[in-house]
Amino acid sequence: MVLHALFWVILASAFSIGFWGNSFSWRYVMLNYFGTLLTYFLYVNAVLYVAYDFLFRRKKYIFSALIFIMITVLSAQASAWIYNVTNTRGDEVALFNFLPFYIFLAAFTLALKIARSTYLNLLKEIDIKQNLLNQKEYFLRSQIHPHFLFNTLNNFYGLALEKSDELPDYMLRLSNILRHQIYHSEHSKIALDKEIRFLKDYVALQKIRHADNLSFRFSFPEAVDANAYIPPSILIVFFENAFKHSNTISSQLIEIEGYLKVQQDEMHFYLKNSYPDVVQMTDEQSHGLGLKNVKNRLSLLGENSYALHTSKEKGIFTVALTLKLIKP
Repeated sequence: MVLHALFWVILASAFSIGFWGNSFSWRYVMLNYFGTLLTYFLYVNAVLYVAYDFLFRRKKYIFSALIFIMITVLSAQASAWIYNVTNTRGDEVALFNFLPFYIFLAAFTLALKIARSTYLNLLKEIDIKQNLLNQKEYFLRSQIHPHFLFNTLNNFYGLALEKSDELPDYMLRLSNILRHQIYHSEHSKIALDKEIRFLKDYVALQKIRHADNLSFRFSFPEAVDANAYIPPSILIVFFENAFKHSNTISSQLIEIEGYLKVQQDEMHFYLKNSYPDVVQMTDEQSHGLGLKNVKNRLSLLGENSYALHTSKEKGIFTVALTLKLIKP
């Protein structure tokens, strides 16, 4: 916007040099100066935003070329008419005298626009790469959660002492979790059914630890299209936060409920969990680095690809995520 305004200020100033020190009538100034500038303004905007942005960038090349030729001819004709009307010397010019100038004007302004767009896209690409590097570092640091792993192994030890028949199944679930984190967390997308199995394994291991102090009511879809994909390790953050912050006071009941469902080309995720009112947590503590990272990752998908809402009220933290499924 600033560059656009600066261009017109420079052009208007340069064009006004020819009027300095001369006593022209108001009619001459209005027609020749303002009329010509208005013609330039309409022409440049028509070329940039109609012929180029609206048609050419949508691969409508023939219509773009026809519109460009039409507005160039009309603008050259308008300039020729202004010159002939205001000219007092009696000579007349045709539109062909102005065609080279308008072609140059179109080429110059298009070059400026393309150069600016290229520069902005480069900055955006650099920003995206930097975010991806930061996320990679985060995932590398969080592939194996020490506290979760320590607590799970402690639970396994207890089950082993009891000679529980469930121990092999739980060990297999832990193996699945570690395999998922190592081999899938850095991919750009993952099948939703695989991510759901990962979440179910994680919840199953958490239930061992909180068995007597947990109210968990969450519904997963019974079947998911094999071609439904989402970014990996997004949903697990919400479950991690739910178990972690609900357990701030060990004597308080952990209440977690919600659902995950797929409707057409969207995934709908809803989760709410209790957290103790008596504990004053900072915003970073109550949301965690993981949730901040999730927001950054979702923003890379584009604002039209997701809708994320979180709230914290009366001892209940709620998260609702609507996410467009990614094509395989």
